[in-house]
Amino acid sequence: MKPQTFLLVGGGTGGHIFPLYPLAKKLLQLGHQVHLIVNDSPLDKKVIDDKFTDLPTLKVHYLRTHKIDYHLSLRNFVAPFKIISSFFRTKNLINKINPQVAFFKGGFVGFPVLVALKYLSSFKGKTYLHDSDISPGALTKFIGKSADKIFTNFGENPTPLFYWPENLKITKPENPIPKILIFGGSQGAQFLNNLIVQNSKSLTQKHHITLVAGPKNKVKKNAQNLTVHHFMPQEDLIKAMIESDLVICRSGASMFQVLAAQTRCIAVPLPSSARNHQLHNAQYFADKGLCYLLEQNTETDSKLLPTITQILEDKNLQQKLEHYQGLPQIDEIINVIIKN
Repeated sequence: MKPQTFLLVGGGTGGHIFPLYPLAKKLLQLGHQVHLIVNDSPLDKKVIDDKFTDLPTLKVHYLRTHKIDYHLSLRNFVAPFKIISSFFRTKNLINKINPQVAFFKGGFVGFPVLVALKYLSSFKGKTYLHDSDISPGALTKFIGKSADKIFTNFGENPTPLFYWPENLKITKPENPIPKILIFGGSQGAQFLNNLIVQNSKSLTQKHHITLVAGPKNKVKKNAQNLTVHHFMPQEDLIKAMIESDLVICRSGASMFQVLAAQTRCIAVPLPSSARNHQLHNAQYFADKGLCYLLEQNTETDSKLLPTITQILEDKNLQQKLEHYQGLPQIDEIINVIIKN
């Protein structure tokens, strides 16, 4: 098949960027040219430096744009001007790249790229999007029927897309005391950090706790069986998921990694997530008996320890996790987007 030029777009959180790594790697291996657009921010640059540097032929572009907050914010008054200016910067970039295929993974960086593709540039190729959440995101709604195909992690014929090391075999260790891994991602870490620190003395009496606090969050270690990391590379984080007896996390894209690791999970949805999609994600898997749902409210603190005890004793849950087939469907997605 004749080599093509692919444009991959995603940014704003690691969950919008890391899934594009296996897609980019596979396309490069097949001889195609691949460009990646992410947000021009310290977080996005950190993700690129952490994972994408082993793809030397991948061309990465940083786009300076702005996010519209879902709540009243002073930033919303200047955001439209910054977004409009990003339309024209993106137009020039797209005309220079001249892609045949555009693939969006989500994040606010995708909006100006999509507008430039559809209305400002000479782009005549095909457009694809992958939506991570059970409820359609703003980008999915905006693309609507104009996209050639919208892939999703949910639905009748899901095509999950998330970062997972190639040929990784799951070997669950027998830990002398249960290991619990806690992380909140880039947006939802602070509440989980406070929750674990406040309960650390009770938790560490019977468990070893590993807390990934986030690079900007200062957490003091105050118990013997508590290990604190401010950042953990993806391979190390996935290894920690596999080696843990329980993971406590938000219910964004990282939940798919936890389930693929066949590890028990208490999902604590981020209440401020757009469309409350994290609650819907967690409820979907809780209804299937694959995780426990613990909502963030005034009762979270009092319910934490009983929920941990209950899930660690739930043998039926572990059996369901061992039979769950939830690995990323990279080849299925590739087969669709290269046949255009």
